[in-house]
Amino acid sequence: MTQDILNTISHCRIFSSADPKTLREALESSDCFEACFDAGETIRSPEESERRVGVILSGRAKVRSAHESKSVLIKTLEVGELFGVANLFENSAGYVSLIVAEKECRVFFIGQRTVSRLLESDRGFLHAYIEFLSSRIRFLNRKITFYTSGSAERRLAMYFASFKCKRVEPDMPLNSLCEMLDVGRASLYRAIDRLIEEGFVERDGSAFILLDREKMLKKYKI
Repeated sequence: MTQDILNTISHCRIFSSADPKTLREALESSDCFEACFDAGETIRSPEESERRVGVILSGRAKVRSAHESKSVLIKTLEVGELFGVANLFENSAGYVSLIVAEKECRVFFIGQRTVSRLLESDRGFLHAYIEFLSSRIRFLNRKITFYTSGSAERRLAMYFASFKCKRVEPDMPLNSLCEMLDVGRASLYRAIDRLIEEGFVERDGSAFILLDREKMLKKYKI
């Protein structure tokens, strides 16, 4: 394992609180390894039975639902982001989601045995792991809310309202936001125009300024 790989992993959310010496020793275990994937190649799918946490070392990947009739974008994974944490100790076979390389990716895989060792020996890692799982539950609940929120305007209003700050910088491109909200591109742009016309938001480049959060929440019964 190179120092560059160790640096990337040690800055990841769940590994940043681990003791550096303990982390290095754990990651040198035989059930940890690096793998490369071409653009469009499947990194993990419901057919996979191995239990490993993956860290994106380079490139970018998409996490999508594995539904046969309609695949919905769940999240985009950038360098330093993780996957496979939630189901690492879950008993049923396979990943819940489909993870595909958007462009050439390098991934470092960390086995269940190594994660167990860190959970048992490093309190900082243990707390960070629990916090990460809690945030993932919140994230998925947020997605469910968006998918069941009625009109495109209301879904977009709920998305804006989920940010606690006045200036909202979407955490994904607008075409990905379309997929997350399950609305068409034209519908999303009409919803943006509608919220601007109603005085709830204004655009500032790629960002949005929430002008009247309370009025927007009341209007869309959020």
